Amino acid sequence: MDTVYKRFIEERERLGLKQGDVAELCGVRKATVSAWENGSKIPPEALAILMGKGLDVFYVLVGPGIDGPQPLLLTLQEREVMDGYRSLSEVAQGQLRAYLHAKLESDVSKGTARGVRERKKQDQ
Repeated sequence: MDTVYKRFIEERERLGLKQGDVAELCGVRKATVSAWENGSKIPPEALAILMGKGLDVFYVLVGPGIDGPQPLLLTLQEREVMDGYRSLSEVAQGQLRAYLHAKLESDVSKGTARGVRERKKQDQ
């Protein structure tokens, strides 16, 4: 059965964090993190801290397969890029999109790993 606690473990592992790492980040003991992973309530403050490290809180709490839009969680670098993009004029945004599209097409034609992944996404 898919539970909040199993998804929490999955997300912790996806981020490459050990229980001790989570405990240190959240200011709790490792035993507390173990308790969260065995059914104890995970405090919102801990989820907020871990969200800052990339934890997909929406996935942990709600799970997969929900209809409708889901929040997109960005890394700090991705947020910086988005903030910069939004500060550009519409013309500059269009130019940047055209550049990125051309770069992606170039990667696909060269067969780079990134290009191949993107091509697979397009084909699905």
